[in-house]
Amino acid sequence: MNFFAISFLTASVAIAGPTLIHLLNRRRYRTQPWAAMQFLRNAVKRNRRAVQIRDLILLTLRTLAVLFFVLAMARPYWVGSGSQVYQNNEPVHAVVVLDNSLSMGYTSAQTSLLEEAKEQISQFIEMLPAGSEISIIPLCAQPHWFNVGGFASRDDALNALRQVEVVDLQGNIRSGVERALIASKKDSAIQTKRFVFLGDLQRDSWEDNDLDELFGALGDVQIVPVQPPLRENSWISEFYLRDGIADAESTAVFVAEVRHEGLTAREGVPVSLEIDGDIVSTRIIDLVPQQTFNLVFEHQFTSAGSSKEPLFSRAVLRIDEPDYLPMDDQRVAVVPVIAR
Repeated sequence: MNFFAISFLTASVAIAGPTLIHLLNRRRYRTQPWAAMQFLRNAVKRNRRAVQIRDLILLTLRTLAVLFFVLAMARPYWVGSGSQVYQNNEPVHAVVVLDNSLSMGYTSAQTSLLEEAKEQISQFIEMLPAGSEISIIPLCAQPHWFNVGGFASRDDALNALRQVEVVDLQGNIRSGVERALIASKKDSAIQTKRFVFLGDLQRDSWEDNDLDELFGALGDVQIVPVQPPLRENSWISEFYLRDGIADAESTAVFVAEVRHEGLTAREGVPVSLEIDGDIVSTRIIDLVPQQTFNLVFEHQFTSAGSSKEPLFSRAVLRIDEPDYLPMDDQRVAVVPVIAR
């Protein structure tokens, strides 16, 4: 069993809660003899065994309820062992789906998650039996990528792997599974198939109610998580011109949102607005984990075009202190400017 959100397993300490409550409720209080209560002692003794069994059943149910909730939040999944792949050194058709979405550009210890995944795929390719064929599928479409089918040469497969790069897109696991299934039928005539998916298992990319059904159609599947031990990231989630068009007679208003995730806050972070290569405004903000910081920038354009032929300016909002994922530290907007 593996987990898409393994960090939630830390909440398993809550399983001890029902047991602690049960033990605290069993504290012995000071006994005060009372003659009238003697008549009830025999009845209590007869019912004690039934009460103990009931308490144990309730304790078990409460503990299991907490355990199942934690497991559900951790999103477990099961994958094939892949042991049949190397039986008798028979060649296989390996279909590798590599997550190249924006989050895979996250850099830790000078190496991006994408590069870590590539290294693991390279080792996997080198271990394949002679005569095997390999299909390389980027999870997100990227420019200048052509699907040429399965590679019979390891060198060709490794060369194609090196061409995969991070793109500013969000992955979709359903699309990846569908393309892997098509590749398994069209790219190679080898009957033994092996499917390998590598990525950081971002919830937005892997959120699908029919994951079991999707992977079940493939057969032997291996899911390899490539994740940092702790993810800290700040990014610009929104950036746009409020009115959609600017003019030289009035002030243009830009609206932005900056988000931050992680365990620690970031203080004194500069965020700059750049127009046509020149920084026109800078704001210093404090970022709190799991919160959104709203920003408004104003700028007066001095050059403009006509309503038929507007002048287009390039506006860039940038976080000036890069973090582990610099690719999402800026947003670009193309602004049409007209004279009224």
